[in-house]
Amino acid sequence: MFRFRLKREGCFGAPMTKNIRSFVDPMTFVRFIHVDATMLPPETWKKYDALTDADFRAYFLENKFEFVDMDVEVHELAHYWQGVAFPYIHWYAFMSLKIISEAIGALANASSDYKQWSCQIPSLRRISQKQAIQINNLNAFGEDGIRFEITELELLECYTSLIQWQIITETSAFDAATFRRWLKRNPSYHSAYDVCCKVVKSEEIAIRLFLPLVRAAFRTSRPVESFGLLLSYMNLDSSFFSTFIAQQEPCRWDELFSHILTREVDLPDANMGDFDTAQNGLLDNALGLTFGSSKLGHPILTPDTKRWLQEKESNEGFDGFLSSPRFATERNSRIHIQEIYPPSTIIRIHSPNRSRNIFMTRGVNAPSLDAHDYGEQIHSFLVFNGVIRRAAGLSLGSRLCSHQSCQHYRANFCNGYHLAPEDPKDCKFPLFLSNTIEQMNYQLSGTPKTPMLREESSWLKKNAGLLSKFLRGLRRMN
Repeated sequence: MFRFRLKREGCFGAPMTKNIRSFVDPMTFVRFIHVDATMLPPETWKKYDALTDADFRAYFLENKFEFVDMDVEVHELAHYWQGVAFPYIHWYAFMSLKIISEAIGALANASSDYKQWSCQIPSLRRISQKQAIQINNLNAFGEDGIRFEITELELLECYTSLIQWQIITETSAFDAATFRRWLKRNPSYHSAYDVCCKVVKSEEIAIRLFLPLVRAAFRTSRPVESFGLLLSYMNLDSSFFSTFIAQQEPCRWDELFSHILTREVDLPDANMGDFDTAQNGLLDNALGLTFGSSKLGHPILTPDTKRWLQEKESNEGFDGFLSSPRFATERNSRIHIQEIYPPSTIIRIHSPNRSRNIFMTRGVNAPSLDAHDYGEQIHSFLVFNGVIRRAAGLSLGSRLCSHQSCQHYRANFCNGYHLAPEDPKDCKFPLFLSNTIEQMNYQLSGTPKTPMLREESSWLKKNAGLLSKFLRGLRRMN
């Protein structure tokens, strides 16, 4: 047994306590699980090695908690709910995909040698950049007010820690002392929660309002700024707030924060096409985003977001699960926990004899990444993400390949390529990327000639029209 935390810039990672590392990619919302088989008894990892990919998928689904405990499972579920239902995170996933696709096109147009690619994309660092917030309220905080620095990622992680605790424990959902002990005893995130406790001067009040507060902040295009703005209204000395918090839970926190944003502050609608310089505004239409007029949604999030919005419209209180899960109905809890679930997972087994990557979907009959349209779409997006993060000098996290002797290993542009073969001589990453670049240049330039598509390009051949439509949608997105 060993304990560590996965730190990956701009990704949602669960603090881990076993031989597992796990994180959710914030562009594609694919979940990655790294299983370190060397930390397991020899008979266990030998059993893994003997299983075919299909048999391992079935074994994983039947024995999930042999790999991940309930804490980790709920933690990563919460991150997926954020992508599905938090307007800012949904918008961030779309805009990141747009930015990365445009960067691939621009770099490919400048040079066909991807090893020479280099770029600066500050937008991709945004979620993990510290932002300074000053709260000035003379009545509540004195002349100096309260100043703090925090990142969007810290807000998301603190939200995840609290909702994780409320779902998996049997104590009172608002037992602040027990939650504080849990934070100390478990790898967890609590910096934003600590700020909230300081501002409202009460852990008992902070634990009640924190989840709906973060949800409201991520309804806007500047979540950290909105977090501070909403906190500035939480004055325990005011008669209204004192009366409000005197009520028994569940209180109408979601409605209160919505009133502050739309009536007290009167935030305008955000310009969803302006990711870098956008002023703070509401993102109420972000969950319906498509790429231009193509009607193409996010490849993973959009189906579950549509389902979530339909349930919210027809089922009063459905979305309240994300603000106060203990007060949700059994049906609403079941839908979130069992059905609003990451549809794609890549499991990396680090074994002494047979390291490999296994692609999982929600069911046993998972498609093969090298043979199924859906799998190849996700595969392409993850490869693009890995290449551009490497070119931009961003943190890349854990590798999906252990072939240190491979000529491509050191450059690490292939960090998002999960079809790592057992023999590095069989690696098709350069061929895959060159085919994709050639097809993108062809579609972007509109050149009438037929592009030279070589081996390993079945998806590109079958979906050239879809790719063209997708790229046109990216250019028109506003």
